Amino acid sequence: MRDFGVPEMDLAPRLAEVESASLAMAGGPAAVLAALQQARRTADAADATILGPAPGGGALRPVARNLLVYGPFAAAVLIVQIVLYLVAPQGSVPTYALLCGLSMPVLAFGLGWVTIGFVYGDKQTKVDRTPILGAVICLTPVLLTCMGVGLVAFFR
Repeated sequence: MRDFGVPEMDLAPRLAEVESASLAMAGGPAAVLAALQQARRTADAADATILGPAPGGGALRPVARNLLVYGPFAAAVLIVQIVLYLVAPQGSVPTYALLCGLSMPVLAFGLGWVTIGFVYGDKQTKVDRTPILGAVICLTPVLLTCMGVGLVAFFR
């Protein structure tokens, strides 16, 4: 706020604000949690007011945020699949491909789903988890692995 020229005196809490915060937190841990969540919503609203809406009508923020969550899980799936392909005995590749190709993307999607809810969710607001984006991202390593195996088989 200082960067926007707001005087220091306006940034300090007033006596009424301090008393209101003290009363809000006097009810124990649940009241403190509710006060912190309200402070988070207030700060998010202030950010949106100062910075303006996200490009594209606000649709980019959940997509970009969720991409940062689903992406590393999908990358881990791809790395594990490549390592398994390189170390698996020659005849067992279809078995490993079937087991890992089906279970690991589902596991990555589930972990991403839970992580987004844990990090960005609270009980009062619904989190946009972009499930279609998550499914596409988590299934991409399977497609890449199948293409790689097909190319290797084609050039042998």
